Amino acid sequence: MTTMPVDNGFFITSRFGQRDGGFHWGTDYGRDGGSGGHPVYAVKSGTVTRAESASGFGSWVTVDHPASNGGGETIYGHVIPEVARGQHVAEGQRIARIHPTKGPGNGNVDPHLHFEWHRYSWVPPGPNRLNPEDMLKHAQWPGEIIREGFDSRVLAEIMGCSLERAHQMFDGYVWAMQAAGITNVRRAAMFAAQIGHESVGLQYMEEIATGTDYE
Repeated sequence: MTTMPVDNGFFITSRFGQRDGGFHWGTDYGRDGGSGGHPVYAVKSGTVTRAESASGFGSWVTVDHPASNGGGETIYGHVIPEVARGQHVAEGQRIARIHPTKGPGNGNVDPHLHFEWHRYSWVPPGPNRLNPEDMLKHAQWPGEIIREGFDSRVLAEIMGCSLERAHQMFDGYVWAMQAAGITNVRRAAMFAAQIGHESVGLQYMEEIATGTDYE
């Protein structure tokens, strides 16, 4: 499974390939209304190898992916890192935000995400830099993996509430799971179960206070 490095609403502003008489070794993403400050996500799980300033990027984050997850290294440029070197990150986890201003701290470019995919680890331009669009061909937008297998019926069963109540709560739970970096159904279920367990005391207090059943 692969997750897009940016939220739904972003689009490609510059592709991997020939550009302005040279070669663009990554894929750029932007959005209408400005990209600055928007979150950046790890496309696959792995280990952060760099989260620091970098020539031409202002700052970058790089993530090494184990062979069991397809291998290679992904590069996220023109960002403000929100993770540290050596940290393990999950697929879909927020790792940075797009630098909001044009200036020396951002490589003197308009705010956008520059994303690269390297066959093994970061290398200078050459054949081991791969087209990121090939990796992301079937990628889902951040948060979509939760909705595919975790729906209101699952939430109702875990929380022990009515389906109607689960429908009312569902969007809020999905938002909370995304904020917590939860991107798969198993972790989503554990998250909801934990919240349900911790809310038992509130349930009893509500019933006593109102004299009505609390779902």
